[in-house]
Parts: sequence; C-alpha cells; structure tokens
Amino acid sequence: NQPSIPLISIHLKLSLATLKVFQLYAEGLYGDKWTQTDGSVQVKYGNQIKNTIIISNNNNPKWKETFEFGPISINMKDKLVFSVYDEDTYWNSDLLGKCSFDLHNGKVTDSCMFDYGTFFFSYIVDVMLI
Repeated sequence: NQPSIPLISIHLKLSLATLKVFQLYAEGLYGDKWTQTDGSVQVKYGNQIKNTIIISNNNNPKWKETFEFGPISINMKDKLVFSVYDEDTYWNSDLLGKCSFDLHNGKVTDSCMFDYGTFFFSYIVDVMLI
C-alpha cells in the first residue's frame, strides 16, 4: 500500500520554469558627488547570479543584457533580487538600491524606487509541467 502524496506537493516538485530578465534601465540615479553614476546591476534568483556591464558617467543608464535563468524551480522562498551599484573602483562599489519580487507567470514589467533614482525591469516566466 503506497502512501498518498498530496497533489499540491506533486505539482510543486514537477513545476519548472524558464526566467528571462531584460529591459533593465534606471532614471535619476545619483551615486557620486563629483561625477555621474557608473552603474551596474546584479540580478539574482536562487543560487544563480548575473551581472551587467558597468555603464560609466550616466545617471540614466540602459543596460542591453538579457539574462536567462533556467530551468528553475518555482518555490516560495526564492525571490528575484535586483541590486544596483555605483562602481567606484574594483574593490569599492556603493549600493544605490536593492529590491526583491516574487515571480509571476507571464510577462511582468515593474520598477523599484530608491532614495536616488528609479530602476525599471521586465521579465518573462514560462512554467513547464513535466
């Protein structure tokens, strides 16, 4: 006699997805007193971390990178985390802001407001049932 497994746990175990993060940009960043921001973004989901290039001397940067995460497991503990930095030197970067979001299926466009500027992003989650 096999023990019964709740349907919800079967669904969660078999639910995988692909995550694509794109259209990363910011407006009104302020990171340096004497020069404009040298901005970069770190994007994290679960144990996967991706980083944009540094865009120098621009308070309104638009990063061209598209990041693909997958296959990923959708769960309640992992969030999509964005950290925006002003890169001063290789060993000294200032965190301008950090925000985190629960993933939703489909295409999502959102933003987060920091003390000095606003960060914008889009992502697409495609859930695959195995």
